[in-house]
Amino acid sequence: MGEPVFYVNGRFVPKSEALVSVSDLGPLRGFGVFDFTITYNREPFRLKCHLDRLKNSARIIDLDFPRSKEELAGLIYETLQRNPEGENNR
Repeated sequence: MGEPVFYVNGRFVPKSEALVSVSDLGPLRGFGVFDFTITYNREPFRLKCHLDRLKNSARIIDLDFPRSKEELAGLIYETLQRNPEGENNR
């Protein structure tokens, strides 16, 4: 079983390297939004709805949303491809 892969700051990295900087405004000031979804048969459940909600949440707090929903969906699917063990590999 390989190490899970995460997408952090524009790069795919193994779990052991998936770190957040102490100067990141998310943990430093609690400035950020998040959403999550489950996958069924490696397909994110209601992904469009989750991405719509994420983008709207960012807009509400005036947080820059630097990627399109299509780009984010692509990154999500690429992350799934890079983690063949799926949700069982934590």
